[in-house]
Amino acid sequence: MGHPSRRLIAAAMTLMLVLPLLAGCLVVERGGMSEEDEAGLKVYREYEADPAAATARFLEAWRTGAPRRSQDKARSRWIAIAGLLSSRGQGPTNEFRMFLIDSLDDTRPAIAVQAARELTLVAGKDVVNALLDKTASTAADATVREASAMALIEKVEMRMFSSSEGDEAVLLDRLTAACVAPQRTTQLVALCEQAKQALSRRAEERKLDACVGRPIASPADCIRDATK
Repeated sequence: MGHPSRRLIAAAMTLMLVLPLLAGCLVVERGGMSEEDEAGLKVYREYEADPAAATARFLEAWRTGAPRRSQDKARSRWIAIAGLLSSRGQGPTNEFRMFLIDSLDDTRPAIAVQAARELTLVAGKDVVNALLDKTASTAADATVREASAMALIEKVEMRMFSSSEGDEAVLLDRLTAACVAPQRTTQLVALCEQAKQALSRRAEERKLDACVGRPIASPADCIRDATK
């Protein structure tokens, strides 16, 4: 069984994928759809009919940079699909991960924010580095920087930050640097402070976890030493 938080977020992501489609259907009934709604609905229908073929077509177009206009209109839907499947370890996870990281640089803040949120549940050192770089980037939109910081914090709080993705102390140092970077926002500073607290809690939890099952005379001594 998965971690309760992960199952809850996975369910939320599924709703994020489905609800806009339902909303799109309501727009059709009222007599019109935006180009983005039409593109999203087309993606959903193609994906529903043949997930593997639809994914292959999209990723090939993304890799080659072919017809950017049609890709861009459907990008939000594909970010949702890539995030949901990647969190489950399904689909071409490596390419989905690269696509989501690439989407952090989208010039539309809402799209980049969506990508940052989806990357919360995607593992990989390159994911962590991309989110750190975006958090510290003074060229990025404030909402994108804040969403990137929040994704990192949630990784730590949900115990999804693994040793293979880097050292948590390094993460703390880099987030602290982002807090004092030029053009920082009040919200970003607050998020970085939250990150420090989350990392501190995780450090204490790891010390306590090390006491579990240890063949020592007094478990209480281990816990006391761990919490000094």
